[in-house]
This record gives sequence, C-alpha cells and structure tokens, in this order.
Amino acid sequence: MSEKNEQFVITTSYKKKKGLLYHLDKDGDLAESGMCGIIDRNENGKPIFSEPNKVFKLNIKREKGHLYFIKEGSNKNCEIWRVKHTQS
Repeated sequence: MSEKNEQFVITTSYKKKKGLLYHLDKDGDLAESGMCGIIDRNENGKPIFSEPNKVFKLNIKREKGHLYFIKEGSNKNCEIWRVKHTQS
C-alpha cells in the first residue's frame, strides 16, 4: 500500500483499545473485535468466533474499488482511511 494513494475519510472521537482489531462493518460503522476471535469450539471441534461489536456509528457509504482501513490518529482517535484497490 503506497501512502500517497491513501485518502483520509473521517476521524472519530473513539480511542483504540489495546489488543483489539478495528474495521468498518457492513453498515459502514466502526466495529472492534478480539484478535483471532476464537472464543470456543463446538462439539465437532470447529472454532466458534466472536461477533464484532459496533462501537461508533458512521454510516460510511463504501465506494466500489476502495479498501477501507483504520489508523490511530495523533490524538489516539480512530481515523478511517481508504486506498484505491487495483487487481494485479
């Protein structure tokens, strides 16, 4: 990912917590989940994953051809960024 291709979308007042992953959920809102996310196993030994928690309502409308990601801003708040996705 080239930094000059990154586009700032929005900053939030939500601060990242240590040990959690952040992403935009299907509704375009900020969600957090645990690393790995396995919370148990079923009777067949298959992993059961935790559900991400919606933590900040944004309603971002994703644009086709962009990948969205979360960065920690200088004030430790979550910032939403995107980069144009090109297939190789």
